[in-house]
Amino acid sequence: MDNACRKRYEKTEFAKKAKISSVSLAKLGKGANVTTNILVKICEELNCDISDICEIVKDEESK
Repeated sequence: MDNACRKRYEKTEFAKKAKISSVSLAKLGKGANVTTNILVKICEELNCDISDICEIVKDEESK
C-alpha cells in the first residue's frame, strides 16, 4: 500500500473510531471550521485536552 493510500486509510479508521463523519474529517484537513462536538469526540478518542489539538487564530479582518 502506498503512503497516500495508507494515510487515507488511517484517517478513515480514526474517523470511525472517533465517530465523526468523513465530511468533518475533510473540513479538518482543510482547516475549515468544525463544531465543538467534533473536537470533543476527537479529544475523547485521543484521551487529550482540547488545548492539545486547537489554537485560536485571529481572522485578518479582526486585526
